[in-house]
Amino acid sequence: MNSTAAGWLQFALLVAALAACYVPLGNYIAHIFTTKEHWRVERGIYKLCGIDPEADMRWSVYVRSILAFSIVSILFLYLIQRTQHWLFLSAGMSNVTPDTAWNTAVSFTTNTNWQNYSGESTMSYLTQMGGLAVQNFMSAAVGLAVAIAMIRGFTRSRTDRLGNFWVDITRAVIRLLLPLAVIGALILVAGGAIENLASYHTITTLSGAHQTIVGGPVASQEVIKEMGNNGGGFFNANSAHPFENPNPFTNIFEIFLILLIPFATPRAFGKMVGDNRQGYALVAIMAIIWMAAVGGITFFESHLGTAGAAAQLAHGATEGTEVRFGQHACSLFAASTTVTSTGAVNCFHDSLTPFGGGIALLDMALGEIAPGGIGAGMYGLLILAIVTVFVAGLMVGRTPEYIGKKIRPTEMKYASLYFLTLPVVILTMAAISIASKPGQAAIFNPGPHGLTEIMYAFTSMANNNGSAFAGLGTAARWYQVTGGITMLLGRFAPEIFALGLAGSLARQAPTPASAGTLDTRTPLFVGMVVGVILILVGLTYFPALALGVFAEGLH
Repeated sequence: MNSTAAGWLQFALLVAALAACYVPLGNYIAHIFTTKEHWRVERGIYKLCGIDPEADMRWSVYVRSILAFSIVSILFLYLIQRTQHWLFLSAGMSNVTPDTAWNTAVSFTTNTNWQNYSGESTMSYLTQMGGLAVQNFMSAAVGLAVAIAMIRGFTRSRTDRLGNFWVDITRAVIRLLLPLAVIGALILVAGGAIENLASYHTITTLSGAHQTIVGGPVASQEVIKEMGNNGGGFFNANSAHPFENPNPFTNIFEIFLILLIPFATPRAFGKMVGDNRQGYALVAIMAIIWMAAVGGITFFESHLGTAGAAAQLAHGATEGTEVRFGQHACSLFAASTTVTSTGAVNCFHDSLTPFGGGIALLDMALGEIAPGGIGAGMYGLLILAIVTVFVAGLMVGRTPEYIGKKIRPTEMKYASLYFLTLPVVILTMAAISIASKPGQAAIFNPGPHGLTEIMYAFTSMANNNGSAFAGLGTAARWYQVTGGITMLLGRFAPEIFALGLAGSLARQAPTPASAGTLDTRTPLFVGMVVGVILILVGLTYFPALALGVFAEGLH
């Protein structure tokens, strides 16, 4: 079987597996957040933490709970990094430097997992397990909780309550993430990923040199890294490392984990609002953009009309591509990790062709809503659907409605703030870095590619993705500090506006559909949302793409 046929086959198997899980997993997610029953272990957690599980929160209280939880998480993760040398399971690791500890604490708490360090030589086993892996679970649960709270904005009426944040994240972890992670970790171990607490081994190579072989609890972190759309690798090589991703089977399984929950969430939305066709419309939007991204990157990585002789002989771009997987698996992974907020890599994005890397950059710039990160993709897409309904309402001269709720000026203000936050943060931080000496000092590749590297870095951090173009020295203090600020703004400002919008919707009385109501379950609406995403979001970054990606690709 040639590589093209193998690429088509693995893509078809992935689509079939995701389609098979869409209904049962989506129904289960909806059940988790609608049932009144509390499990015994959950009641124990509530009692231990002093939580009233029956308390219902206003959207502003929900926001304060998220911020308080996240601040404590950042402080705890910062502390464990700064003291890891004196803790058990340290393997002789030094304490992490203040700027790296700050950036990493913010990174993992915001579900970004941006890494300015080599995991196997910087973080101890305890830091990996008790700090980073814990935040992989909790940050994913926070994103899902925000999405569920926003869905309640559509399902509730004449109230200012959106649920209980502490109950939502507890159920997300206990009932969804942990069971799936246990199953997924066992599959990865069976596939060859390592899972141990072994001491580091120093071996002598055939040439007489010495090499340190690092073990560790890798499979258990790898599964939540992918399934939680986190992306931070145990090893510096991330999912290109054979201990994390041993073979083509584990590779396609990890891609499946990346897409599993985000693609099932629209089904949960449809169940919770009482109309499964609404969920089918949203998942169709996600699928169209994801498939376009996969096809685009695959095309540019496999068909190089201007490539060098070596690339032509290899029938595509091979630099930075893990030979165990090849160009098609690299393209599928790269597209899937950038349309979600995962950021894991099995090939190196800085080595993608200019237009291939440009598509990965555009995937993130679109807001990672196809299917996006856990929860984050769902509430991002819902806001873009609201914007689409508003635009359609302007065309026909009537008040727009979506899922039985009117889209009034208040709702559009929140939606506009959500829409404008990320471009302002990304473009402002990139401009300051390009214009300042500390920002310029870390640019190792001048010209259009250097500009693309800076744009990619801040787009990745603001959208909580975490993947990077490796030619930018982001370990410099300038990027450590500004990167942390960017990740905080990119995570929490959109969540605040999304919850504010949900609270405004929940206060409304439901509006019965009429002859003039736009049907949001049709292919026409799907096409309109895709158009709004490409026009309103894509064109925002067009000048930066023209000066970077297009200039390099057309050179």
